[in-house]
Amino acid sequence: MSPLHIRVTPGYFETIGARLRRGRYFTDADREDALKVVMVDEALARKFWPDDNIPFAQEVSPAATFAVKSDLDRATLISGVRRAIAEIDPELALFDIRTMAELTDASLMSRRTAMVLSLGFAVMALFLAAVGLYGVLAYLVTQRTREIGIRLALGSTASGIFELVLREGLILVAVGLIVGLGGAVALRSAIESQVYGVRSFDPWVIGIVLLTLGAVALAASTLPAYRAARLDPVRVLSA
Repeated sequence: MSPLHIRVTPGYFETIGARLRRGRYFTDADREDALKVVMVDEALARKFWPDDNIPFAQEVSPAATFAVKSDLDRATLISGVRRAIAEIDPELALFDIRTMAELTDASLMSRRTAMVLSLGFAVMALFLAAVGLYGVLAYLVTQRTREIGIRLALGSTASGIFELVLREGLILVAVGLIVGLGGAVALRSAIESQVYGVRSFDPWVIGIVLLTLGAVALAASTLPAYRAARLDPVRVLSA
């Protein structure tokens, strides 16, 4: 496959907000009779050569793409660009007009599909985790029925039993969160490379995840704790 060449005019990279890591931006001096120059991204510069962006004036193409940076609303901006191009040549066709956000969305479509699937699996995993936590606590309550009955007979209150079972469930969740955060630390590079615009330790994301898991864990732990607190010590000990 031949290298992809994109010809651009001076000011293009500044317009789209691309940061210059090394070298210089294109200037009006980069014309057809000047020394050939290219602009490549950082990852490409480290691994391959020469997939490049070539100045438009050094290799003119019959088609062109304009990048316009403005604070105007979309409709006003497009109307102004159409008028400006019509003043140069009324027969020039202007089409495929998209914002940078729309271009970014299109380029990320395949990743977004994968992320939607991942989100679906994550929701299913969260549901299974809640069911599993409920099952473990319900089993523990069943296994400790006589112990709970004795505690109640000896003066323990229903609220005390409720807090006991709930605390054990939350301890399990705390251990799981610690392990999960450790996994996030180990996989931070993979997370940053796959999730667009999200850092591996984004405080908002981590906070939302912790709150969501905490709420699900609390809901899954409440029912077994409530059932334990409602046990009748007379019936339990006489069984």
